[in-house]
Amino acid sequence: MSPAGDAPEYRSGQFISWERIEPTPPIQNIERVSGKGATAYSYHNNGLTDFLRFSGIAWANGIECRVPDVTVLDWGCGCGRLTRHLLDNADDPANVHGIDIDPDNIKWCKHNLAEGSFDHVGLYPPTELESQSFDLIIANSTLSHLKLDAMHS
Repeated sequence: MSPAGDAPEYRSGQFISWERIEPTPPIQNIERVSGKGATAYSYHNNGLTDFLRFSGIAWANGIECRVPDVTVLDWGCGCGRLTRHLLDNADDPANVHGIDIDPDNIKWCKHNLAEGSFDHVGLYPPTELESQSFDLIIANSTLSHLKLDAMHS
């Protein structure tokens, strides 16, 4: 059941605002999460595409990503490819959280996407977030990064 009315029109629209893309992570950070040969363009373009796809799925299921009291967790946020668009479109960016097992990418996010909340977590539970609840948890290309033994643990 979707919220009443038409689907939301997000501030980022359907095109990347190249004036608002900075900062861009170092290419080695981007390649660590997106694969060898990934570029700054693919980082920004795929992040926006993923944001539009996930926010549309959330909206169709009754969750509006930019409502002030909606809390969002980007589980496996990497270097913020999707999280930056969640932050850009949130009425209250303090409600957007990102976690990842990569301490370098979390450090980059904390320094460069400071309006959000980012935490380094271990590969296995528990995490410090276990006492928190979220209205929406997004895991984009997270499980596919695990090795087989981690999936069965």
